[in-house]
Amino acid sequence: MPSLIGKTIEEHFHAIGSEVADRPLRLASDLAASPAPPRTAKHLWSRRPGWTRYSHDTPHSDGNDAADVRTEPVFARTVPFPDPADGAMVLDVETAYGFSEYPLLAVAVTACAWYSWVSPDYALLLATEDGNLGQGDTPPKDVQRFTGCSTLIPLGEDHVVVGHNVFYDRARVLQEYSLLGTRNEWIDTMSMHFALVASPRSTRPRMNRPDPPPAASLKDLANSYLGEAVSKEDRLLLATTDPAELIENFYTIMDYCATDVRVTKDLFSALLPKYLKALPDPTLFAGMLRLGKGFLPTDESWGEHIEAADDAFRRAEATVETSLCALADAALEQADSEEITNDPWLRVLDWEAGGQRAKTSELKGRPKWYRDLWSATEKRIKLTTSSRIAPYLLRLTWRGCPVYYSRPHGWLFRVPLERRLNFTETPVDLPTSPDHPDYDAKIQDELASGHYAVLKIPRADGARGNCHNPLALGFRDAYAEGVLASPQPSAAAALRARFSTAFWAAARRRVAKQLAVPTAFRSVTGLRGHAILLDGALAGASSPRTGGSVWAASPDAAPDVIGSESRSRIVAPEGYAFVGASVAEADQWLAPVLAQASRYGPPSSPRARSLWSRAVAGDKRWAPPPPGLEFFQSAVVAVDHLLRRLGVPGLLLLCNYDEIRYTVPSAQVELAALALQAGIAWTRQLYAHRLGLGDPALDTLLLDAVDIDSRLRKDVQADCVTPSSPAPLAPGRRLTLRELCDYFLQTHPLDPWKLPGGPD
Repeated sequence: MPSLIGKTIEEHFHAIGSEVADRPLRLASDLAASPAPPRTAKHLWSRRPGWTRYSHDTPHSDGNDAADVRTEPVFARTVPFPDPADGAMVLDVETAYGFSEYPLLAVAVTACAWYSWVSPDYALLLATEDGNLGQGDTPPKDVQRFTGCSTLIPLGEDHVVVGHNVFYDRARVLQEYSLLGTRNEWIDTMSMHFALVASPRSTRPRMNRPDPPPAASLKDLANSYLGEAVSKEDRLLLATTDPAELIENFYTIMDYCATDVRVTKDLFSALLPKYLKALPDPTLFAGMLRLGKGFLPTDESWGEHIEAADDAFRRAEATVETSLCALADAALEQADSEEITNDPWLRVLDWEAGGQRAKTSELKGRPKWYRDLWSATEKRIKLTTSSRIAPYLLRLTWRGCPVYYSRPHGWLFRVPLERRLNFTETPVDLPTSPDHPDYDAKIQDELASGHYAVLKIPRADGARGNCHNPLALGFRDAYAEGVLASPQPSAAAALRARFSTAFWAAARRRVAKQLAVPTAFRSVTGLRGHAILLDGALAGASSPRTGGSVWAASPDAAPDVIGSESRSRIVAPEGYAFVGASVAEADQWLAPVLAQASRYGPPSSPRARSLWSRAVAGDKRWAPPPPGLEFFQSAVVAVDHLLRRLGVPGLLLLCNYDEIRYTVPSAQVELAALALQAGIAWTRQLYAHRLGLGDPALDTLLLDAVDIDSRLRKDVQADCVTPSSPAPLAPGRRLTLRELCDYFLQTHPLDPWKLPGGPD
């Protein structure tokens, strides 16, 4: 193991955290303590392309909008990008999302000056008109050809940038797409808020970890921390698909962005002292900075992946509809059959035949349930999985029992009384009186015979209430586990197709919105490289989410799940590889440590004693022992320190729930694996110390193996074949601890940490 900086593991982490945090924190503190300079008047924002700096030779105002907007001319000059000498900045970027995810304009403020940036594409559009379109005027033809912006923002280097959900802004900055990384640091007020409400030292109510995070928009937090009502009405102007409206509303959009910057600056000034009081450890602030630098390389086939998943999704949806219509036709053929009385699903349908008053000849003599499905425009029945009749036609069962629908209770299932004790679902009482408004004779006959108990199918989201559709995509796990099934072979294809779409139906919009930017590097696939910068907040409750809503929930590829290959479409650049590990192992590391501590009796810490008791009792159901976010913040600071110490230019790929991965040069994967092992060991040692467990044995602190791969996947052997991606991928490799030790015994037999240029 490498030597520590300081006498103890606590001193060591304080030192390596301070290495990263000191400069950004100093500049950020100066910004928080300084009033914003006077803001230019609405009609004086520059329409020129690129950056413009605005300055005044007058004293600062008190920060209120009415006072800090100057009406007299200001000194405005074009600059290549904001000056780092101005100190930390607050930045907000706006996109005309009706056209493009690329930036339209941006506003920034430092303690010294305001800045604005206008996309060259937008500036060209503005140059074609004076912005005074009258009602009924027709803009020039070249204005109508505007298709959106396609330029990133040049920001330069050495900036400390504050923003609300700042990862959205970072994803639109040119310098951040370099494989060499940047010296810019990004501070997110949303992440600070989440970390603050999750901290046990916070005076605010602590979040209950199983609960979703509270609302944390800029509007919400301005109201919570500042007592200020912020209007977001002008944001709707950015949804337009009419270029003339972008011309007409330039000053309003620019001033809306500037107001968001001013509010974010005030919010940051209010948040930072509270954050530092509740979380004074510089390692945690440094970890927040490092977790905000996720970089996902891919290639130019990213768009093809989305198209292929869309095609597979449409085919699956068509299969479902065709199968349901075939099942309806098959049921229709039994209209005069006694088999209906023996079928617990079909006999609850309304078989009243249509007479001469049927709307079309095709419906004469057809039962009511069939007539209700008829589309007059398409001259055929139309069925989807949202149709109330679909579970009946599919003959769905819940845990082997037929399902039924009741208006007041949603979807139910009946259980023979002799099996009732085997079920934990909620029982219901159905009305037995025909006079009751919810009485249903057919359902009553089926469910209230006295031979069955009637139970509710639980909601897919686990919440209380009725299940309105057992074919909702949230029931995919129930289907995969056989809880939701059908005894009818002809229904299998429909169910399989239906639940194959679950991931893509939920994730498609978020995946498609990922900004995959062309880059200068090539991918290992030989195609031009692209990159995606993670745009999700770091939820401060229990685990880091540098991947936001897409990558945080993205599963590994599954052979029956359309679009689930999204992770594997993250591809290493040419000459690079992904080095990382599943930290599910890291979450469980405390078990052997606690078992080892049982030679000596229970530890002194109350939390550790509780965990020790569970370990002695053989309880394997572990929640992450240390606070999840703090563990990963400490881990990325440790690993980054060691990568620098070893001279490895590693970029954080992502750190997400149960994994931590880096992009490193292929020639240095063993050094990166060593840094990852040592960094995780340091972090485990830190939290063992904080739990009062002393110094655990080294073998309990190390990972079993480290993954070396060219694709983003948790299982390096997975071929990632899915319905939308039939071509198998070559495997990666797992570098075991023994193999890593053998490698360094051969190449650096004395001490791998004593490398040329290293501090040791």
